[in-house]
Amino acid sequence: SMADMTPKYRLIVLERNVYDNTKALIDFAMGSSVIDTSLADNESELARVVRCIEDVVSRREYVLDSLIVKASCSPEGSYQHNSRLAAARSESVRDYIWAHVPQEWRDSVRTSHVPENWEQLKLIVAHDTVLEDASRRKILSAADDLRRPDETERKLSLMPEYRYLREKVYPQLRSVSFDFHLHRAGMQKDTVHTTELD
Repeated sequence: SMADMTPKYRLIVLERNVYDNTKALIDFAMGSSVIDTSLADNESELARVVRCIEDVVSRREYVLDSLIVKASCSPEGSYQHNSRLAAARSESVRDYIWAHVPQEWRDSVRTSHVPENWEQLKLIVAHDTVLEDASRRKILSAADDLRRPDETERKLSLMPEYRYLREKVYPQLRSVSFDFHLHRAGMQKDTVHTTELD
């Protein structure tokens, strides 16, 4: 009989701008930017990306500001070559997903690229459980000097751990990220405070 039955509400803060992202490990033949769905897990990875895009498209309360398709390469080969290759791969993936993007959103789909994904390499190595501590420190120390990335990759290639890097770490650097920048349709303010029944 002493319970307070008065409805209680909680404050909800709605942001006008909404961000979402996903990443796919799409495999390419060496030196190629052509998408081959028979390679590795390409078919399932691309299908997952398409489902993600269709899910975003289905949310009518959002408007797409931009979708950035960004491809990255591993450090083998020259930095200049990898820059051109990453750019070409991001364009290939953009063209592949084109059919799943509404006509009115297509001008908002853009490409970007990371010639060599050194930051991801350092992150993976730092958390690797197979490499010994001394090996991790040695690799990370070399990867910190990126004034001449081709020379840094050459130093790594002389290390006894290089085979492990090429077989286990480098494939994870050849990825494509999809960054969705959206806003809520009809919302003018950056933030809106509202309440809902708790």
